[in-house]
Amino acid sequence: MNKPSFQDAVVFKFTNFVCESYNKSFFVFNNCRLKAINRNKVVFNMNATILHPANDITIRCRLFKKANGFKPWIIDRSVDVCRYMRTGYDPYLKIVFGLFHDFSNINHTCPFVTMNMGAGADTGDDGTRVVSEAESV
Repeated sequence: MNKPSFQDAVVFKFTNFVCESYNKSFFVFNNCRLKAINRNKVVFNMNATILHPANDITIRCRLFKKANGFKPWIIDRSVDVCRYMRTGYDPYLKIVFGLFHDFSNINHTCPFVTMNMGAGADTGDDGTRVVSEAESV
């Protein structure tokens, strides 16, 4: 019996990424963009600033599938970031966070106190992670 490997994994590519702050006096996105490097590679760069100490952070993630038109939401979740950073309880966020954890400075539990957060990562055409050109090695 063959053991599954990383190369057998499903490959996905972001086509749109929306970063929106509902309270700009508390949290500001300085940069949030997807950049196409080539046909099979997209780089995600995000830089945000927390302006006040944060003890209760929630992220809402919605994912849908495009097949014969857009299908209803496959995933529509709200995740408590402080709880996730302590326990890693959410499997979907664990997959997404694992993609850019090595390229970010988000590495501790709450409270987050007046800091710049940045992330940048891209996936190659074979699904492997690659350090983006904007990141230092």
